[in-house]
Amino acid sequence: MVDRSFITETSRGPTEHEVATSTNGPSGLLLFERPKDVPTDLMSRSALRRAGLEPGPLRGRVRLSSGLVELFRRSEAKPRGAATPAQLAALERANTVRVARAAERDKQRLEHEASRRAQVRIEVAVAMNKARANALSLFKSWASDRQAVVLDVEATDLKGRVVEVAVVDLAGAILLHRRISPGCEIAPEAQAVHGLSLADLAGEPGWESVVDEFEAITSGRPVLAFGAHFDGPTIARTTEVVCGPERGRRARKAAESWLCVQGAAAPLLGAWDPKYNDFKLPSLSAACAFARVDVTTLPRAHSAVGDALRTVALVHAAARLAVDELTADGIPDSWLTYRPRAVERGS
Repeated sequence: MVDRSFITETSRGPTEHEVATSTNGPSGLLLFERPKDVPTDLMSRSALRRAGLEPGPLRGRVRLSSGLVELFRRSEAKPRGAATPAQLAALERANTVRVARAAERDKQRLEHEASRRAQVRIEVAVAMNKARANALSLFKSWASDRQAVVLDVEATDLKGRVVEVAVVDLAGAILLHRRISPGCEIAPEAQAVHGLSLADLAGEPGWESVVDEFEAITSGRPVLAFGAHFDGPTIARTTEVVCGPERGRRARKAAESWLCVQGAAAPLLGAWDPKYNDFKLPSLSAACAFARVDVTTLPRAHSAVGDALRTVALVHAAARLAVDELTADGIPDSWLTYRPRAVERGS
């Protein structure tokens, strides 16, 4: 565009140099090939209007990359007059129409959003109820499976080795309960949870003395663990360190088929985690409280045998639950933003 400084500079006619740098276009109009050659008295239509002026006769053009721009003399421009009553009335009518159309568009958009949210609420309720029904079905099948066993482990750290292991059946019989000397330090955070120190484990067998018995009990049977995503890797990691990579690989492969009670309980509690777009995984104590499990006669929590027996009691209690179905009106708004994966797959 023409330099805006033309607005503030005083008007003057073209110099001999400026005339020399222009050519005569059609109808005798000056044609400038470069913006810097345009005299300050020549301005574009938009520049004049920004200055509150109405252009006079067309006097020339300047060639820009976007095309030719018309030029007018500032000295021939006139101040823009005030709008007439008819013009103001026409402007008011146009604004009224514009506001009405915008309001109609907003109304249609809000109606569409409300309709979509209502549909999503239905989809989410269906998906949630299906997930809860599937979870109840799982607990019922587990509770009636006489071959299934439940295990729990305590470890030196979140990614550490086994310090205690327990395996029980669904009748509550203890099939295996051993404390393990881990051969490494116990993280203070882990010790604060399970209460086992290296001094407590002095004289206890290493995992290499227990792994055969553990595999004999769990092999070929459905294995349940409240936190299978933790217990399985812990067993496999300890087996690999103590017994070598090949046996560790087999232990990891076996753990892939273990069933996670924590994941099955999550839909029953129904808390939603927007970070992971999935049900929140409950603690064992929260799941037992939801299922109204009586834990007063069980060994202490955060011991392997205590947590294994709590998991057994949770399986039986959850199998007897009758969870009310969620209705569309009962779906919170947060679930409409972070929709269950089951709904996402179906949409």
